Amino acid sequence: GTPQSARNIPLAAIFLPLFLLQGVGVLFAVSKLVEKVILLL
Repeated sequence: GTPQSARNIPLAAIFLPLFLLQGVGVLFAVSKLVEKVILLL
């Protein structure tokens, strides 16, 4: 069978980019919101 560590690596490889993408998406949304607020002022 496959070693325990080799089986855990793909999970991290799947979840880490998802978390990174989510973080980038949140930052992007916040920056757009701030931009709109600044333009309205």
